[in-house]
Amino acid sequence: MVLFNQITIIGTGLIGGSFAAAIKEADICSRIVGVDINPDSLKIAIKRGIIDDGFEDINKGITNANLIIIAVSVGEVSNILEKLKLHAPENCLLVDVGSTKEKIINKAKEIMKERPDLSFIGGHPMTGSEKWGIRWSSPVLFQDSPFILVPINPKDYHSDRLSNFVDLLNSIGAIVRILGEKEHDWKVGYISHLPHLVSSALVNFISKNDDYEQILELAGGGFKDTTRIAGSNSKMWVDICLSNQEKLEQILHEFIDEISQLKLLLSREDQQGLLDYFNRASKIKNKKIKIEGDSDQIN
Repeated sequence: MVLFNQITIIGTGLIGGSFAAAIKEADICSRIVGVDINPDSLKIAIKRGIIDDGFEDINKGITNANLIIIAVSVGEVSNILEKLKLHAPENCLLVDVGSTKEKIINKAKEIMKERPDLSFIGGHPMTGSEKWGIRWSSPVLFQDSPFILVPINPKDYHSDRLSNFVDLLNSIGAIVRILGEKEHDWKVGYISHLPHLVSSALVNFISKNDDYEQILELAGGGFKDTTRIAGSNSKMWVDICLSNQEKLEQILHEFIDEISQLKLLLSREDQQGLLDYFNRASKIKNKKIKIEGDSDQIN
């Protein structure tokens, strides 16, 4: 079933390219257009058959679009919204897929005042990779992963304009969740942004040893799993952290307190305290894994 006549994806990197691939595979759009400042990215997307046409000029790419997916770094979303305010087709639905939402939602509200014919909903796919770029895109990237939607107005979620986008997400296997923008930034700060900071800090901490290369040669699965995301796109993560600065500072403060408590248990040689600490984490983690593994629990 065709849900949109034309979808334009601004930014054909990992997320944008995966969107194009998943939509193409689901056969729910008549025409997919890519927009990117990198012509090589567009060439690859066209060669792979995941977009029907590609443009470096945003105005050419959004002509006749019913849905525009903004898949650029969070630091660039406001600039894109300003351009769309001037040139987006009437009655178009705009969706961003950035990792923070409060600042983007505030900007979108400004745009909607001047273009009330447009609709906007914030989106955040809770999936990805430490790799980046169109070469790593995949049509299955969103399958069985939460996709958070952040409406400007909670009532918007039930509007006809957005229902097709929700159907699109269901068609590519995503699990839709609805959050407010502030709640989103707090929760994602804990579950996504903090782990990246910890991963990067761990790698940098070990690198301060004179023989760190020899230490890294001993790394097993645990270290590799824990630090995998430290290899992600650095510029993208600078934008994410700064756009969620206030909340992330508080989260880091709380985490430092947690590490201090763990250090205290160790300095006291508190065997029972350490056992209780590890047992609590193990039970919480294993319970979560069980829930994720039961498909009936996440519909």
